[in-house]
Amino acid sequence: MGPTRAETVLWRSLAVYAAMAIGKLVIGFAAHSRALQADGWNNATDLLALGAVLAGVIFARKPPDADHPYGHWRAETIATLVVAFLMFGVGLEVLSQAAASLLTGRVHTPDGIAAWVALASAAIAFLLYRLNRRLAVQTANEAVRAAALDNRSDALVSLGTAIGVACAKLGLTWLDPLVAAAIGAVILKTAAHIGRNAIHALSDGVDAALLDRLSREAGQTPGVERVKSIKARTHGSNRLLVDLTICVRPDLNVVDSHRITEEVERRLQAIHPVVHVHIHVEPDDPQADSALSSKLRS
Repeated sequence: MGPTRAETVLWRSLAVYAAMAIGKLVIGFAAHSRALQADGWNNATDLLALGAVLAGVIFARKPPDADHPYGHWRAETIATLVVAFLMFGVGLEVLSQAAASLLTGRVHTPDGIAAWVALASAAIAFLLYRLNRRLAVQTANEAVRAAALDNRSDALVSLGTAIGVACAKLGLTWLDPLVAAAIGAVILKTAAHIGRNAIHALSDGVDAALLDRLSREAGQTPGVERVKSIKARTHGSNRLLVDLTICVRPDLNVVDSHRITEEVERRLQAIHPVVHVHIHVEPDDPQADSALSSKLRS
């Protein structure tokens, strides 16, 4: 299989972020700008995240096998969790160095080139955001959409870096390490958000609102009297495995019941990337269910 459009976007973003991270770190150290260095480390964490997601996407395309009957999509989530830990370490390092500069008073006046580099980086990140957002709309790909949002955040961070360096150049030297500390906090917050979502997915967590929406959609399918139960778990970045029990009229034959399950599956897949649906069909008998519930309570 050739590379998907999402992979092409990730490769493009990797190249851009590698150039920005290296450029910011080299010029940040040369220009004595803590803020630009922190911005460079922020791009370096993005580089790690993109690399891990790309590796996960490529590995996830492997077809199901005897050991992985549901496929390898969770490789994306595992890669994301590893990246969250790496980002957390980088964020702590950036924050501690900025705090040390502020507390000890060892603050240098940054060179003006640092501000121009940050401005150029903000423009590039915003352009990348526009391109990736357009492709995300065209392909309805969640990985591309997430990359676009990250591009926008990085553009805002770089813009803040430019402002901080410019103010430090005008005499407010403490603003440069203060901006660096803020960027370190942003990295930590991003790492916590990514890690929390990855752990939630790996522990078979699912959004309750999405589950309710899927249940309503299944219940509104012609022929379905009611949805008795529904469960789901995330598989990869945005794919769901769904198990549900539906009740149909007791007089329906197997063929008609099967047609209803096919329509339920089609409707669920139309509103979300559901890769597998397991549907158990039961005859609709509310009185029997009520009697069973009373017996279990007693």
